[in-house]
Amino acid sequence: AVLKWHKTGEKEMEAPRRLQFHHHELFSEYAKAVTETHGKGLVIDIVALDNIGAGEEIFLDYGEAWTKAYEEHVKRYQAPSDASTYRTADQWFHNKKLNPNPEFLKTIDELAKDPYPDNLQTICYYDSDAKIEKVDEETNTSYAVWDDFPSPPHECMRPCNILERYPDPEDEDRMLYTAEMMHFEGEEKYWFCNMRPGKHIARDVDYDGILIVDKAYTHDIFLEQAFRHEIGVPDDFFPREWLRSKVRRRAEQEPTRSDIGDEFRRKKTNVVISRKSPKEEL
Repeated sequence: AVLKWHKTGEKEMEAPRRLQFHHHELFSEYAKAVTETHGKGLVIDIVALDNIGAGEEIFLDYGEAWTKAYEEHVKRYQAPSDASTYRTADQWFHNKKLNPNPEFLKTIDELAKDPYPDNLQTICYYDSDAKIEKVDEETNTSYAVWDDFPSPPHECMRPCNILERYPDPEDEDRMLYTAEMMHFEGEEKYWFCNMRPGKHIARDVDYDGILIVDKAYTHDIFLEQAFRHEIGVPDDFFPREWLRSKVRRRAEQEPTRSDIGDEFRRKKTNVVISRKSPKEEL
């Protein structure tokens, strides 16, 4: 297969520009102007050079520089000492030998006897607007009931400890959990994560509200010796305007907002959007 810029079809052209994914007018802009334009995009198609059969693997040429760098990486690569036993959270969770009962999540008492691998941890969905049943002022502990319906679902993922596992009174085949929801660094940046100080214990946490994930920076993609190299493209792939290192234009030639498209306005960056309204915060 080869990489090619998308060609907009007639039906796509009939759609409003905001509903189009490929904006070919960006090809005539300078690189800096392209990076500063919000709301527009470009599409790269992966085009097959021959018919593709069911289950057939598709190959893409990453370029000579990538190939040479990878071959050098293979020659000098030394695997970590624990490489033979390492599993990502996903690999471990779906391995019947390592995790024979994936439908049950372990409590902290069970983990003391049979712990998860060191690179894994338990996290829970739990927001600051959870339904608090009572607060023990003496121990500064909030007790809540975990409920994802009919209220908007929990969105904040945080570390948690499973304290108890028990059958759902309404469905004995379904397990519920009591969990201690942990604070984490930076939670105050997001109103739906920013819990009141102290301990938080939530009961009736659903199985789908708990995940086993890789601890931060323990995934093998973060290895210092992991292979990293940009994927190459043909020499004539990028527009010439983008490759100009020096741009000299008169002031009257500078594009105005209307030239670029007034309907495409840059949004604020580094803003986390929640499906909930801050007004719902308790």
